Amino acid sequence: MLRPSVLLYDLEIARCIPSIKEDRKPAYEYCLGWDDHAGMGISVLVAYDFPTDSVHVYCEDNVWDFAALAQRRKHIVGFNSLAFDDRVVAAYGLTVKTTWDLRMELLKRVNGDTKRHAGRRLADWLQANNLPPKTESGARAPELWQDRQYGRVIDYCVQDVMLTKRLVERLPDLVDPLTGVTVHCVPPWLEPVTDDRQLDWIAGHAVTD
Repeated sequence: MLRPSVLLYDLEIARCIPSIKEDRKPAYEYCLGWDDHAGMGISVLVAYDFPTDSVHVYCEDNVWDFAALAQRRKHIVGFNSLAFDDRVVAAYGLTVKTTWDLRMELLKRVNGDTKRHAGRRLADWLQANNLPPKTESGARAPELWQDRQYGRVIDYCVQDVMLTKRLVERLPDLVDPLTGVTVHCVPPWLEPVTDDRQLDWIAGHAVTD
């Protein structure tokens, strides 16, 4: 079975993001805000590698290995990773760039733009497509990490990646959580192959590692 050259990833940050709706909690460290990607840090980064059907967990001691794996894949995929995860990774010093963002691609097809829309979070897409719910809140993850509940945060990140993988595997058709209408969204690795040279390239890159 040929597997596409796709690497799917997600991360959790180490420091809390201050909220305008509630006071900071003295027990926790905070970054300066949503634009302070360097101050957020990375607690854990998880990647699912389609060619090898394997999950990789990266923390401070091995996070640079993620960039090495990403360089060997044609497609780097995430959910809102262009707007968030990529920026945190770049601020950390890693050169990884999402090539296909599931959230943005879906929004283009249902709205014609990529602006934030309530009701179309990852949790909403999972529910609308009869998939299991998220196991934790991303906003809580930095607090849990600082509380030294490392296993809980790592497990949450792994589950988010695997749930996103299940959405990706249901492409090209997903149910829009707001309208209930089926959205047709074809990722580049599912597009028809019309060139023999392209087919040779896919075969050569789908079975490496």
